[in-house]
Amino acid sequence: MKLRACLIVFGLLAGLTGLAQSRLFRTWTYQELKDGSDLVAIAHPLASRHLEERYVLPGISRMPSKGNDSRYLARGVETKFKILTTLKGIELQSVVLHHYRNADEGPEINGPSFMEFDPKACDKYLLFLKKRNDGQYEGIAGQTDLILSIKKLGCM
Repeated sequence: MKLRACLIVFGLLAGLTGLAQSRLFRTWTYQELKDGSDLVAIAHPLASRHLEERYVLPGISRMPSKGNDSRYLARGVETKFKILTTLKGIELQSVVLHHYRNADEGPEINGPSFMEFDPKACDKYLLFLKKRNDGQYEGIAGQTDLILSIKKLGCM
């Protein structure tokens, strides 16, 4: 009886593995984030602006459907943050974060880890940023998984 129950459970678990997918990405220690950043700060979002910019994320793809290719297309966003305290880098009053959002609507599996910021909320964030050539900043860990570079601290 126990053998039969074990086989049933094993069969069910084996059937679920076909549904599981994963995407590898690098994990960063806080020391690596700090050392690689031009600016480390605690900040509050003031405003976000969606851009017309479209960007193909490197190293990530979608399942092609309806004639679409497999490239992962993202849309640009600029979020302005008020700097509350600077932990590394030059003291600034504010900073513009250049990041991305999903260009297509709908559910996805193992997609990028984008972030959205609500200026109306009281949330504060720990930002690990590098300066871009255009003077804006982006997450030190790259654009595909912004959640690695920015840590939500909640209301403080």
